[in-house]
Amino acid sequence: MYVGVSPPSPVSCQPPSSKYVNATSDSVNIPATTANNDALLLFETMGSKTVNDTVPAGWTLVDSTVQGSHTTKVYSRVANGTDA
Repeated sequence: MYVGVSPPSPVSCQPPSSKYVNATSDSVNIPATTANNDALLLFETMGSKTVNDTVPAGWTLVDSTVQGSHTTKVYSRVANGTDA
């Protein structure tokens, strides 16, 4: 029960996007419905266990793992007034 406090908004997901390219940079599409202070998570999987990419601007690396020949990284950030 929430007394005097609004319940948190439900979690929503952006449809996944994928690219099949040899690239040295990428872009992140933030949903138009993103509100200030929303928590954002970015999951990135690459078909290589020796990836030397950079953290996307404004994102913080949470963790990464290598499974076989694939690397998955999880990034987080808090939405601000300039997102979406």
